[in-house]
Amino acid sequence: SKWYRPENERFYQAPHYESYLPREAVREAMALIPSDAALSAYSRILPHVAFREEIYLFPEAGRARYILAVDNPYEPYPLSREQLTEHLAGLRADSSLTLLFDREGVLLFQRK
Repeated sequence: SKWYRPENERFYQAPHYESYLPREAVREAMALIPSDAALSAYSRILPHVAFREEIYLFPEAGRARYILAVDNPYEPYPLSREQLTEHLAGLRADSSLTLLFDREGVLLFQRK
């Protein structure tokens, strides 16, 4: 499977617990999102915003006012790497969105 990574199976070894996400950038971006706003977020971030009334698994945006994406070469799930690159380019080009945050691959968009 293209999603299989052996280090994720070896929970008794340190690499299983290493994060490839830029945590500080994610925290800063999350701080810009109102707690009551509908949000579309990357799969690894969803558990941290799970108690919102309206959330979506990125790239699904539904009625989300904010889109929090991570340009992650290691795990673009649920998209392929190519699909993620295309989707992020589309978001950047979308005139109905404002890019509020862009650091270390963490992108936060807001609907106008």
